[in-house]
Amino acid sequence: MNDDYREFLKLKQGLIDEEQLTENLELQKYHIEKPVGIKAILENFLYHHKLHLVIGGFCLLMVLSMIFLSMNTEKPDMTVLWLSDDAPTSSFFMTDGSLLRASLEEHTPDFNENGNVYVNCLHIDLVIEGRNPQAVQGNAVKLIGELQSANALLFIGNKEVLEKIPGDDLPIEQFYLNLAERYPDNPHVTDTFFYAVNGSALAWETDTDTADDSGAPIPEDLYIVIRVNTATAKLTPEKAAAVLEQSVIVLDIIAAAE
Repeated sequence: MNDDYREFLKLKQGLIDEEQLTENLELQKYHIEKPVGIKAILENFLYHHKLHLVIGGFCLLMVLSMIFLSMNTEKPDMTVLWLSDDAPTSSFFMTDGSLLRASLEEHTPDFNENGNVYVNCLHIDLVIEGRNPQAVQGNAVKLIGELQSANALLFIGNKEVLEKIPGDDLPIEQFYLNLAERYPDNPHVTDTFFYAVNGSALAWETDTDTADDSGAPIPEDLYIVIRVNTATAKLTPEKAAAVLEQSVIVLDIIAAAE
């Protein structure tokens, strides 16, 4: 029995008059029943807030994904910057850099004490000739960002590009560690540069002096430097000192293994 029928029945029984009937029918047009029971309340809530729940669920999923990735991403023991502005060195880093990284890891202590040594090697290709102008600009911006962050103070690259990094306003001796003073008798050291191939501890055994295990040419012009000037870097002096200490420890190990 619907509500309209009940009202007409009341009129027939004399319980209400026609004026009251009209008023009651008008009120019923705007009457909204409140949900009763847990199921009804839940369905009503879901109906009115489904958009907010979808957005909230998506945000929660993103946060959980970021937490999961941060917990499962291997933390590097140290970060090394690979720089190149000539084609042979860039090609070597891109195709056979895994051999160099493996050699670096053999000479790197387990700084974060997680039972595994991992060296994060960041390659920035600064070759201009034959490159897309947008890619060249993007790599230049990437270099500026890495120099400002100073997460890596040990650089490996061809000598010419390493000489350009300090810029024209700062002598190279004030930007890099003087390796000649630290390793005075090491034949691979010249001023601030450590020659990284052909007899150094980083070199790996190969069938020839000019090819790695894959047969690709090893660039002859490959050097190591350690940045000591972090005045323009966006990190605390304590953090800069810690990164510098780790970089020096690694190069000490390499130099001692000669």
